[in-house]
Amino acid sequence: MQSSNILAWLDNIQLPSNETPAWDDTEIEPSAKRIKLSRGKTDVSISRLPTPPLDMPASNKKRPRPSDDESDDDQDDATVFSQPDPDPTPKAKQFRDRLHKNKETFSGSPSRSSSTSQHSSISNASSPTKQQRNASLQETGYKSFSFTNHPDWQPEQLTKLRTELEKINNGEKIISDEIKSQFDGCNIPNFAFFDKDNPPATANWRYPDADFVDDILERAALCLDEGEGESSWNVDVHAPILRWIFPSRPQSKLLHYRYCPSATIVPGFKPQNAPSQMVDFCIVVRPQEDTPAQAIIDDLCNYRPDKTINHTDWGNLSKDPIAISIETKKHGENWTKAVHQMGTWHSAQWRSLYYDRKGIPFSGITFLPGIIVQGHKWMFVATVRHDGKAVLFQNVAIGDTETKFGIFKLLVSLQCLHRWIEREYWPAFQKDILEMNGS
Repeated sequence: MQSSNILAWLDNIQLPSNETPAWDDTEIEPSAKRIKLSRGKTDVSISRLPTPPLDMPASNKKRPRPSDDESDDDQDDATVFSQPDPDPTPKAKQFRDRLHKNKETFSGSPSRSSSTSQHSSISNASSPTKQQRNASLQETGYKSFSFTNHPDWQPEQLTKLRTELEKINNGEKIISDEIKSQFDGCNIPNFAFFDKDNPPATANWRYPDADFVDDILERAALCLDEGEGESSWNVDVHAPILRWIFPSRPQSKLLHYRYCPSATIVPGFKPQNAPSQMVDFCIVVRPQEDTPAQAIIDDLCNYRPDKTINHTDWGNLSKDPIAISIETKKHGENWTKAVHQMGTWHSAQWRSLYYDRKGIPFSGITFLPGIIVQGHKWMFVATVRHDGKAVLFQNVAIGDTETKFGIFKLLVSLQCLHRWIEREYWPAFQKDILEMNGS
């Protein structure tokens, strides 16, 4: 059949008036029916994407394909996609730069002084661990180790003193048997007593009376039981012990203790890129006013930073050399924080001692002793100088206020340190700092 005949036949077909298709949808299986299609020109099936009108111009904008060699025909595409994105995803560096800029904008504070880096976020509000980690990275900071590590960094004088303190803490032959009867029933072991007629070579100690020991024991227990603050421990427990060892009367002896919780490091010796720190007590050497040592100290203070012989200008610490520093915490408080305070303080003390020496090493001062107290427990620490940086070693137990035997060990340990200052540290200070040869 020719195409003209077919077209004529189609034109003669008559559709029903209701335009209903010739088939019956209700008889088709399965029950799920296809969507009916309309024969209108403008209707579009929803089962497929709409076809664009023929009169719509074709777009010549293509998505650029990743290619190492891009042809000239793709340059227009690259131009289209190189236009700035009005809402770009922030990149890491851009985000950090923007964050730093916003921080400066909203802080409203001027740039910090040379003692603190403007890029540092370390402050006293930072965790002790973070502060200690930062200190280990700074030239004016410190590092901390146990005494068992790096024994080759520990001078002979420190090893000797530490060994003696460890023997005292073991408690063997530290109490004369002539006072044994005063402490019957106190659970002090027999090995702690020695024959008064055959004392050990180093056992030239003083001993407190029973009432003093009882007072310390009871007051320390009350501080712990009732959760009293650090100041109560300092005033009612620690200070009486230190006063018994290092009297504070002006004309009494060479060594004194000072309660100095507000003593700050002077600007010239503060750590860089880190906050300053303080301690609670200091044991100082206090020469008489009419001695050559005091005259030289006064002369040195004329040209030292803040006119102080130490790294702090608090009270008479400006003229009395610090021999031992003591940091205290109430029972259970952060040991790391106490170590950080001592390490920062000792680091500043080393800078003070080396002021104007141009790095020339000392022949006598080889370490700085310290004590950290946590409630009942007393611990000896020491800081040396290794490769120009402070290194703190911790720790040796030297007694406690939890038992009467612990109090005896503590009092003997402190007397041992007292003797070390008089025999070792003060002569070394006079030689290295005051340049008093033969003193």
